[in-house]
Amino acid sequence: MTVRVLALLVRLLARDGWGRAMLAEVAALEEPRAQRRFALGCVGALLTRSASWLRISGVLLVAAVPTLLFAGPGGSGDVAGLAIAGTAIAVCLVAVVHVEQMPVVARAACAGGCLWWAGLLASEAVRSHPQWALALLAACVAAAAWRGGLLAALGAAFVTCLAIFVVAVGTYAVLPQLAPAVAPANAVHPVIENQIESTDPYVGELLLAALFGIVLIAAIRTTAGPMAQPPRNR
Repeated sequence: MTVRVLALLVRLLARDGWGRAMLAEVAALEEPRAQRRFALGCVGALLTRSASWLRISGVLLVAAVPTLLFAGPGGSGDVAGLAIAGTAIAVCLVAVVHVEQMPVVARAACAGGCLWWAGLLASEAVRSHPQWALALLAACVAAAAWRGGLLAALGAAFVTCLAIFVVAVGTYAVLPQLAPAVAPANAVHPVIENQIESTDPYVGELLLAALFGIVLIAAIRTTAGPMAQPPRNR
């Protein structure tokens, strides 16, 4: 049990040779008490790494999605829509574990999320044109690609889409009066209907995040496959 729990944490927080060395070391210990003591030390070491906290932040970002999506007005939609959203969230949970070059990805996603949030708070034009987020996404991906290459760009695309979804839907949840006036004039609850209609376009960001997540997982597994194969004897 100790080895399995540590393996789960290493999978989440340390996708590198150091994490694999931890697992090999704890598996070599035969006494359960020694295994537990060593595993606790490993967990403490993992939690002192900045990359670990960045990955935990990514998990929390994904965890915010269902709260914002299902707890707000209009969250109990049709079954098909809920199934699609649930599948996208599940994909994002898997993909966040596969993100590599976390510092580069985190800087790009934080910049994108903060800029979009500032735009939502300051500009009615930004609130009325959610499609402008795609231009910001492209800029964040380009910056990540320049700093870290393809895997960093895919990770930045995935996390930035999540960040834009969370800041937009979260802003309209806390400040529904900021939502653009898109409800019909005869609406019974115009503020609520404006909030629902204004958050709908950002569901596309969630689906886009899931799509980038799938591509990221495939790319990571493709590049890791040849490295994981042992050399052949000649």
